[in-house]
Amino acid sequence: MTVVSCDSPNNNLYHQRVTEANRRDTSRAINVDDVRVSSEPPSRRPSASTSTTNEVVEIDSHETSHSSIAESLHNLVTMLYKIFFFLLTPRTRSVKCYILAWPCGVSRKKKVFATRTRQVLAMPALRQNPGSAPRSEVPYLDPTVSFSNPVEYWVPFPWGTVDSGITNTCAFDSFLAHLVWMFRRDPTYFVRNLNLVNSRAEHAVKAIVNLYWRQLPVPSAENLSTRAHFIWRNMLLQDRSQQRPLYGLQTDPATGKTFVNMAGGHSTSVFTPLSDSSLMWFVHSCDCRESADPSSRFSQVVAADIWKVTSGIYETPKSKLKCKVCQEPFDSRHRPLVAPSTWFVHFPVWDGQNARPPFELSDLPTIMYLPELRTGNEITFQLGYVGYATMGTPRNPLTHVTSVHYIGRDYYWYDGMVDSGTLHLMEDAFEEAPAHMGDPQYVVYFRL
Repeated sequence: MTVVSCDSPNNNLYHQRVTEANRRDTSRAINVDDVRVSSEPPSRRPSASTSTTNEVVEIDSHETSHSSIAESLHNLVTMLYKIFFFLLTPRTRSVKCYILAWPCGVSRKKKVFATRTRQVLAMPALRQNPGSAPRSEVPYLDPTVSFSNPVEYWVPFPWGTVDSGITNTCAFDSFLAHLVWMFRRDPTYFVRNLNLVNSRAEHAVKAIVNLYWRQLPVPSAENLSTRAHFIWRNMLLQDRSQQRPLYGLQTDPATGKTFVNMAGGHSTSVFTPLSDSSLMWFVHSCDCRESADPSSRFSQVVAADIWKVTSGIYETPKSKLKCKVCQEPFDSRHRPLVAPSTWFVHFPVWDGQNARPPFELSDLPTIMYLPELRTGNEITFQLGYVGYATMGTPRNPLTHVTSVHYIGRDYYWYDGMVDSGTLHLMEDAFEEAPAHMGDPQYVVYFRL
């Protein structure tokens, strides 16, 4: 079997046009106190259809830690100790109140901030009552789509072929296939969690998952995956006049058939158009101010450091720098905050600069807690899947993208070119992915 696929270094036109399409919209400006940031890297710009509004957000300075029970007990004892001395020393009440507002984990050398700080952020516009699921908006799901084993909700999701009219779709097949499984298991999920106003990408997600409202034999699954591929391609395309140069329509010399070549990467095919659906911020403080910095300003958290995020000990690159005004080192909040619109987060396995870190599926936490920017509530994210890719060769520079999905309490590998995109159980939960899948590329978690 010849493996062809999506990440072609020779297909720069695709990456260039998609990036330009996402640059057309006004870049997200984030105002923190009196500091203005004028633009974001292309990989984190909002999709061209997403509305944004400047919003005053109060950030809770007291961060809940999930690292250990012992740490929680330590914090409780420390707080009781402070209250005890607060009651005994009324003459220094203002000083003691100042100490009581100390966030957990903040150095005593730094200036202490109020329990809640006000930040002005350009947030994506949300629908009314985000997070709700009105019964009238929940898509219909056939009653026969009901199973005791979660994996039975999976539908084969084949890779696009030349005969189907659209090919090299594997860069977004793993993502769409997992979304279809999520919808069939809980038809209210996307009604509750897709809260953006006028997001083409989120509208495309709803259109795709709504195709899968009943049980499907493999031939029907093949037809529906083709429809799903074209819906996603049309969302990326946006402007039909750019259809030919953007996606490189090609003709098969053997059959004379014309097809759409979707060769590209997961970043431009999935993460960029859904950037407003996966927003994260890191909070830093110095003697001058406390600021919320979008995660796109820094090199992304790699998969090997996810455990540091969940344990509350992650240090951002900014935490290694000093403020130019007060000359104090920036103190990191250690865990990123998510927006109300964030329903998935993703982490690369390798940052492309340092040595590739060792990777094992068993090292990934299956559950992650991240605080929400507006409310400070802990939001639960569950491991969805890990994307893999084969490496190209000089004769065939294309790579092929596959994935390992965490469903129930088991791991399953998926390849849209094998068995029409059905799942294959990995017998040992700590077993690594089959060698033919290549190297891990990124990890995706979904909001529960």
